[in-house]
Amino acid sequence: MIGSDLTEKTISKLCNLLQRLLDIFAWTPTDMTGVPRQIAERKLNVRKGCPPVRQKKRGQAVERNIAINDEVSKLVKAGIMREVHYHDWLSNPVMVKKSDNSWRMCVDFKDPNKACPKDGYPLPEID
Repeated sequence: MIGSDLTEKTISKLCNLLQRLLDIFAWTPTDMTGVPRQIAERKLNVRKGCPPVRQKKRGQAVERNIAINDEVSKLVKAGIMREVHYHDWLSNPVMVKKSDNSWRMCVDFKDPNKACPKDGYPLPEID
């Protein structure tokens, strides 16, 4: 998974480096504490006159509901998410099954994306 064109010596050096620096990576949401809110928090750049859209709650299968509750609990406990009672925008979670049969929680941002102006200079590739 590192790179098929790397030599064995380079792969070995890279693996050693990554193992020595394991403590700098965030492996769980609770590892991401200490990031200032102004760096991680963003506001929607919504066009004037665009009303907020609240998607109707979608029912989820029991297995997906458990996965959603687990993921949200982790994010709330880590301080990344918080509960709000009077929200302007509401987007439903979308659960995607990963190859190891665990779940990844994504969010359906179609409605907020429609309300935001398009970037005049989009990145050609995010990588």
